[in-house]
Amino acid sequence: MNNKVTQNFNIEFLKYQNSYLNYLKTFHFWRKHMQSEDKFALLIIGLPIAGLLYSGLGIALMVNSTTVRHYPLISGGIFVLIPFLTAVFLWTRASAKAYKK
Repeated sequence: MNNKVTQNFNIEFLKYQNSYLNYLKTFHFWRKHMQSEDKFALLIIGLPIAGLLYSGLGIALMVNSTTVRHYPLISGGIFVLIPFLTAVFLWTRASAKAYKK
């Protein structure tokens, strides 16, 4: 990132750090000015970590919840559908943005 964008981000972050709504605005500013290499690196690092956390959540639910153990097909289907539907939503949104251009 160039120096001006970094300075602007730091100013914006300090300005809006007290409220959650303003934090989201700051995050949007940061994401908007992020370089493509940084976005790719975040994807490469963040996606496996998110997958591990999601898998750990599923295993923890299987160990601790009797409902999940009694209805394995339903809980497994839900566990599979959540990431699939998220991917469909993101893919469709990205395709719609590309189609508009």
